[in-house]
Amino acid sequence: MTRIESIQQQDEAAKHSLRFDKAILAGLGVGLIFFFVSRGLPWFSAEIPDAAMGRPLFSGVPDSGTFLWALGVHFLLALGYALVIAAAVFRLSPLRAVLTGGLVGLGLYALNFIVFRYGMGYPSVEELPIIVTHFAFALATAGAYKAFSVESASARGRKS
Repeated sequence: MTRIESIQQQDEAAKHSLRFDKAILAGLGVGLIFFFVSRGLPWFSAEIPDAAMGRPLFSGVPDSGTFLWALGVHFLLALGYALVIAAAVFRLSPLRAVLTGGLVGLGLYALNFIVFRYGMGYPSVEELPIIVTHFAFALATAGAYKAFSVESASARGRKS
């Protein structure tokens, strides 16, 4: 078996079912990075993480209660988004998965905008950093999910 066949077989095996554990792992891992780069790109982000998935939740320096609240909201969104992204991409090739993940991220941004702006009454803010955060998070999460969900050939051999 050549290396190329092995990689193709691994990818095909991962397409058979959605792996919730790997989606959660991808969401937590990428979510952690995006919490500290809270607006998607380092030059958009504040020194103190103050946003949930790019959307600022408070102004000024946060106290411990608002910081923990932002942390909780951010990780709930990261996990929920990761499950949606994984469900959309698990049957796709890695490149198509990442590109589709970005499109799903834009859809999640639209839902986020509607919920926070109209459902929860958050004031109007600069939306570009929030759009970038959703897009970049979804790209990275789709890629991480595809990478985590592929078992190595040696791990598959031990199961047989």
